[in-house]
Amino acid sequence: MESTLPLVQVAQARISLANSLNATSPKSPKSLPRNHISIPDDGEKIRLYLHAWATVLDEAVNTTYQQRQKVSKILKFFIKVGTLNGLATTPSVKSLEDALAALPHGGELTKLF
Repeated sequence: MESTLPLVQVAQARISLANSLNATSPKSPKSLPRNHISIPDDGEKIRLYLHAWATVLDEAVNTTYQQRQKVSKILKFFIKVGTLNGLATTPSVKSLEDALAALPHGGELTKLF
């Protein structure tokens, strides 16, 4: 004869599992910062707005501060899109977050733009 769990235990296990999954779920969209006004904000989608991205590319980057601001804006965009797509705990998004966190403390940025 198979042993079975009482219905109450099954319900408690289900609630416990749901609570633990909610605790480890990615950030809610409301807690994510809005994109910079020069970058499109389509939530979890990455759309090819050539004009908007060309504007970002053409922004002046004459100082290290401006370089960091531009890189920060781009990193935040991809972190937000990854998080909204349920990828917040992946190595890719974690690497982007690490890069963003290190950006203000980093050394020399090479001229990329």
